[in-house]
Amino acid sequence: MLNHLVWKDNAARRYLGEHVALVRRLHPGIQVWAHTGGEPRWGHFPHVLRDVGVDCVANHGQHFLPTKEAFHQQLDWLAPVPCVPHICVRDLPTNNYPVAVRTPEMIREYESWLRDYPGKRIIGVMFFNEAHTTETNKQAVYDLVGKLHR
Repeated sequence: MLNHLVWKDNAARRYLGEHVALVRRLHPGIQVWAHTGGEPRWGHFPHVLRDVGVDCVANHGQHFLPTKEAFHQQLDWLAPVPCVPHICVRDLPTNNYPVAVRTPEMIREYESWLRDYPGKRIIGVMFFNEAHTTETNKQAVYDLVGKLHR
């Protein structure tokens, strides 16, 4: 198992490093973000992301981590890379895979997940999948954004 993780670390470092360098050659000064939760099985170790020059992680932990504590653990794991949590708010099915339904109550709860994180590494938040979100959930997002903005 350890050999596999070392191999993944090296493979991700090489692959991501080449792509980050290419993006920066083509667009000097651009920020490079990764959409990951820092999954070791993919080689997305936080130190690899940092070492290859990833500026920020749009982490998708809220999709898979059912509690605030687990979400905060993922943010801690991703240190020292800054994070913009990528929060799913969809409540309509998609055609290609099953979707866990989000409710307005869940969306309101995410405010505490964000506000209560003790670190300073959350530099923004992103809500997604407007095409699969009802007006009710969209309004819950607008309300949450308004509260976070204040």
